[in-house]
Amino acid sequence: MLPKERMLAALEHREADRVPVGELASDFEMTEKVLGHPTYYRSKRREYVAEWEGRRDAIASSYGHDIVVPESYQIDESQLEPLAYAIKELGGTHLVVGRLPNATFPWDTTVGMEELLVRMVTEPAFVAKAAEAILRPALAWVDAMCDLGVDAIIECADYCGNAGPIMGPQFFRQFILPALTPLARATHARGKYFLKHTDGNTRAILDDLVAIGVNGWQGIQPSIEMDLKRLKDKYAGRLCPFGGVNNEMLIAGTPQDVREEVKHAFRYAAPGGGFVLASGNTLQIRTKYENYIAMLKAGREFSKYPISL
Repeated sequence: MLPKERMLAALEHREADRVPVGELASDFEMTEKVLGHPTYYRSKRREYVAEWEGRRDAIASSYGHDIVVPESYQIDESQLEPLAYAIKELGGTHLVVGRLPNATFPWDTTVGMEELLVRMVTEPAFVAKAAEAILRPALAWVDAMCDLGVDAIIECADYCGNAGPIMGPQFFRQFILPALTPLARATHARGKYFLKHTDGNTRAILDDLVAIGVNGWQGIQPSIEMDLKRLKDKYAGRLCPFGGVNNEMLIAGTPQDVREEVKHAFRYAAPGGGFVLASGNTLQIRTKYENYIAMLKAGREFSKYPISL
């Protein structure tokens, strides 16, 4: 089967020929090892400086085939060029996902995270207006990316820490969910899948994400009570998790440690379909190359359906 067919099967909770693998992003250290040359992709300050200096061609040429949508709050056709290129080159074989700018939690475009959380209590009208202001262009982004031909849309604002939602479940439902819901609806109305990234302990809000139609959730950290067996038992057939291997293990563990985490994920989350193997967040700086290769090798070794370990 083609990679795209495997991903579609997972999102539709069907067994493919094997479990698919899909990462949200990889920081530049891992990307450079794979590409064999320097890249601006997720290179932090290097990429920002290159953008400020107008070196867009150099940035784009260093990405390879990565799917990148720059974060912006105005629709600019030139900013969709990398996505259009990915669809042209890979759309027939791979699932192409359009990444929204922060569309639901406007701390970074207003008063900062701590102050915005305070204002959820002291100035709820301000927070509601700020959320509405970033939702309007986000909905335009959904239409623009769907017009290009993406297969799915992902919204990547983080809501949770290790203890749970940083604003608490009540304020999540008051301020965040009303923005997330129309994004899911707009995406589904275009016949696309709606994915959500948020790492941390999401147990208190997962029912809400499922209720509004989130098809796939990426950012699963098994080490903080987000165990895949529990998730599979509760959400089988309704939510496709992307995860299985803790980032701590990829950074500080051994290839054998990583191999055991892959086996655990496949044993409990893969049967019946509806699972994508991935790291617990993104491939972060200091991820050991040999550990990630061990993850991919174990994934290939154990991923054939029907799962048998």
